[in-house]
Amino acid sequence: MVGIVDLHREFKAKHYRFNRPGLETTPWETREVTVIDPFGNRLTFYESA
Repeated sequence: MVGIVDLHREFKAKHYRFNRPGLETTPWETREVTVIDPFGNRLTFYESA
């Protein structure tokens, strides 16, 4: 099983020119990574903090 930190590390390692996702800890106690696909869709991956 891959955690959100591992997923974030994998996205950052790709060196996409226009999409450099951050890892955010939200006030509602989740960790989230949001990426935008080539069609403009926003995809948010999250897990409990």
